[in-house]
Amino acid sequence: MSKILAILACTIALAGCASVSVKDVQKNTTTEPKTKPETLYVMDFSTESAEFNVDREGKELETFKTDLTAMLSDLLVERLGKAVAPAQRILGNKTSFKKGWLVTGRFIRVNQGSRALRMTLGLGAGGTKMETEVLVYDLSISRTKPFMRFVTTGGSNAEPGILTSPGPISAGLAVIKHTVRGLSEDANRTSRETTAALSEYMAERGFISTNDAQKAKKLGETGNVL
Repeated sequence: MSKILAILACTIALAGCASVSVKDVQKNTTTEPKTKPETLYVMDFSTESAEFNVDREGKELETFKTDLTAMLSDLLVERLGKAVAPAQRILGNKTSFKKGWLVTGRFIRVNQGSRALRMTLGLGAGGTKMETEVLVYDLSISRTKPFMRFVTTGGSNAEPGILTSPGPISAGLAVIKHTVRGLSEDANRTSRETTAALSEYMAERGFISTNDAQKAKKLGETGNVL
């Protein structure tokens, strides 16, 4: 057993912790902003055609989708407001604002995984997964063609569980505390990387200093995203 745990501990060290990354970044030069935004508007991400692998169906599933979209929107408003520009959530799927940037998108896949497996074994067993496509528009230029599009993807796949977590009992208790949150942590990381990607873009355009810009974690990079 000790040999098995040692091997698993090495796997943990190599794999790193749970994270969300950005990939497939596309930028449209014909609709790129000329100035930084005074306001950011966050519209709930669409769940239509998304793959939801969760332990709910019917009305409970619809409530789950509503709650998840609201959670992500609120997290985006909070993070974007602190790091990019004043932000507010828009209810509904239309906006009458003529200026500012609109941040919206869609869920591609949401896997709830197994909390029990994540808590006890981890390292991919029972892991959560969240993938989104993010679209960003400059409302003063185009409401139909985004100037930036990218995908966020990640989850809890690399995290250890109680049986595979090296360290004292306190480390196991930390695992329990973390795995209980599941998809809420994925939503938090998704908002973090979305904000970082927009911050990077603003630095590239000269809207903010590179010293003030956040750096998004690109797919394939190593390091933790908290």
